[in-house]
Parts: sequence; C-alpha cells; structure tokens
Amino acid sequence: MVHRAQLKPGDLSLGQVHEAIVALGKAGLTRELLQAVVEKPTLASSWVEKLRLGTYQPTQSEMIARALMGPRYFGVEECIQYLNPDFLFDETRRLPQFRWGWEVLQEPCPFNPGKKIYETHIAFLGLSMQISDWRSILYYASKDSGVTVAFTDLHCITWEGESFYLTWSKFDWYLMPIDIGQRFTNKTLAEQLAILPETYKVAPATVETSRIATCYLAIKKLPDLNFSRRCQETNNLDSPGSRITIGLEPGFDKTYNVLRPMFPKDEERKDNISLAVMRK
Repeated sequence: MVHRAQLKPGDLSLGQVHEAIVALGKAGLTRELLQAVVEKPTLASSWVEKLRLGTYQPTQSEMIARALMGPRYFGVEECIQYLNPDFLFDETRRLPQFRWGWEVLQEPCPFNPGKKIYETHIAFLGLSMQISDWRSILYYASKDSGVTVAFTDLHCITWEGESFYLTWSKFDWYLMPIDIGQRFTNKTLAEQLAILPETYKVAPATVETSRIATCYLAIKKLPDLNFSRRCQETNNLDSPGSRITIGLEPGFDKTYNVLRPMFPKDEERKDNISLAVMRK
C-alpha cells in the first residue's frame, strides 16, 4: 500500500491557510460548514475524497462493470483508497477507456466452465509502476492485515539489468482471470498457447504482478497459490531464453507466502505452471 505524508500542524503558513479558506468561502463555505468539518472527521474525509476525485465521472461501462463484478472491480475510487495516486486526477491527464461492456462480461468464462467472465475475472485500473512497486504494495497490504507476503531474491543482481524487471506497466484497464482453472495447467507453453482464446493474450510480468497485488487488495485473496504463471517475457541475462514465470508458494508458516519470479530452463516444463493471460 502506498503511504503518503499527511498535513501536520506547521506544514502550512497562516497565509496559505487564509488563501484556502478564502477560496472555499467564495465557493460557498460558511462558518457553520467549517465548524462541522472540525467536529465531524467523517465529513472532513468526505470533503478530501471529493477534492481528490475532481471532475472524474465514471463511464457507463465502468458503472456496469462495478454493478456486475462487485469487489472484483478495482476502479478509480479503489485506487484512491488503497494506492493514493495523486497524479491520477490531474486534469491534463486523460483516464484510459474501460473497453469491456455488458456483452463481454456476460460471456462464458473460457477458463472456468459453467461461470461467466464477471464471476471469475478481476477488472482493475493498473497504474504505471514497476514490479518492485507492486511487490511493495502487496507486502504492506498483507502486513497490515496479518498475512505477510514476502519476496525471495528481490535484489538479485541479474534482475537489475533485465528489461522485464525495469519495465513500467502501462497505465490502463486490465481484465484478467483470478484463477485460471485446470485447463491450462500441466501443459507445455506450446500446448497452452494452442488453446488460448483469440480474445486473450499473454500478459507481461509487470501486469501479472499487479494482478496478484490487486486481487489481494480487492478481495483479500492470494490467487493461484502453489501455481506460477508463464509471462510474456523471456530472461535475457541469466539462462537466456528462459520464460519468466511469477507465482505464489506457501511457506512453513500457514500465514506466510512467497511471491517469486522463477526461471524454468525450458518451455517443456509442465508441473504447477499455468499461463498469465489478459483480455485484449
């Protein structure tokens, strides 16, 4: 979880406080309203929330997705609540379009027979961050809730020169299955790609890491425990050509889990290997 510094006494000069009160007064702030903010912390929180949202209004597709998917929808409001991205609401920056409407979300899930996409996927607004950022978010979020997610080989020297580790995820909406089911496990990469629907593609490592972190933030679930997912990239420095896989593995303590990129030696590996996929 991203923690940002809050204002403390002395952070603002009297002149800055005066300017802020005058600006709010011109917009209709009264003495009574100002006193209510002082006396009611929940009202103060509501004001700050509205100020940070700015002129943002959800699109029809976003509202439909939220209604259908419930906690499996991680949108602008959730980004504010959990990630606190101040830059997100800069009026000069345009939010990406949510591309999947009612028809897509109502389609049968190709990974979990008998269920629909809105029941098995998570839709989230992915901020532009690196793998290390998403891992830190997952670590602090799990620590706050008492389920620690630790990282192995986080500072591996060879990773520091790897493009997949340095790449920033695209600021965009993502629609990804929470659990991919048994259909894609115990298969080679070629066999997995052969049955991958045309409406899906293999996800980059940064996006797969963001899926794991967002799933935990949204539904307090660590997806695909005991399984790793093959990602889009291959390793360039250590064992060149090996597929990058990211997964969660249980530790000795039941509340301790390990998020670990791994480097399998070839694409023929089948054991506990799934596929990181995202809707186009």
